[in-house]
Formats: sequence, structure tokens, C-alpha cells
Amino acid sequence: NEAARLVGRGADPETVDRAFEGQVTTGTKPMGVLRLADLIGLDTCVAGLRAMAEEDPHYEPHPVLTQMVQEGRLGRKVGRGFFTYEKR
Repeated sequence: NEAARLVGRGADPETVDRAFEGQVTTGTKPMGVLRLADLIGLDTCVAGLRAMAEEDPHYEPHPVLTQMVQEGRLGRKVGRGFFTYEKR
């Protein structure tokens, strides 16, 4: 959510992701939080944030995330989220 907030303020997703790279590791390959969000699915991320926001409003999904989900940009599973992916 914080990384999405930065993108919402105009930061380049690639730059934001590189700044957070190494914070998350899937297997042996580190990845940034935006690529991880794309991997999980932005719809899933928004649903999780909404559930946490019921206890703490700080976790309310950033409008960038909700807009992307409304536009169908759900991440890797559809080929486009914060980044674009080739469909296999």
C-alpha cells in the first residue's frame, strides 16, 4: 500500500520496486513489493487491505490500487498490473 502511495504521487513503478527490492524473496530471487503485488494479484491485495482496514483505517487501499483493479489491471494473471507481462 505504501509503494502504491508513492506511485500515486507520481513515482515510477520501476524505481519504487527497485527501492524495495530485497525486502521480499520468492525462492532465491529477490523482488520488489510491486512485482510481488502483481504476482499475488492486485484484487487479492485490495481484498486483504480492506479486511485489515476494518480494524485499522490506515490500511484502506490506496486509490491507485482500487482504480487499477476497476480497470482490470490485476497483475500477472491478466498480463498487466504495475508492470506488463507476456501471457503464456
